[in-house]
Amino acid sequence: MATRKKPAKPPTVDPHAAMEALRDALWKANRIVLPSLSMDHASPHLGLVVLGSARADVVAEIADELAKGRRLADEVVSLKQELDRRRIGES
Repeated sequence: MATRKKPAKPPTVDPHAAMEALRDALWKANRIVLPSLSMDHASPHLGLVVLGSARADVVAEIADELAKGRRLADEVVSLKQELDRRRIGES
């Protein structure tokens, strides 16, 4: 007895908007460009974005920018916790 595959769920995020948001964020991060960033027109029902190929230096730069963002987010959380501790101590 053959099993049927479940139909793919339609994307909950507009893939074109997601692609443009990534392109914009990469540019703002450090003028990073992924030349092959595009929509997957072969499977529109899946809502896929093609990240494509990139040189190793570009990939390393993206990784570095993501790590910077993570470090900044961690610092913000730490500062917020310190402020909360000080507010509690003032009460």
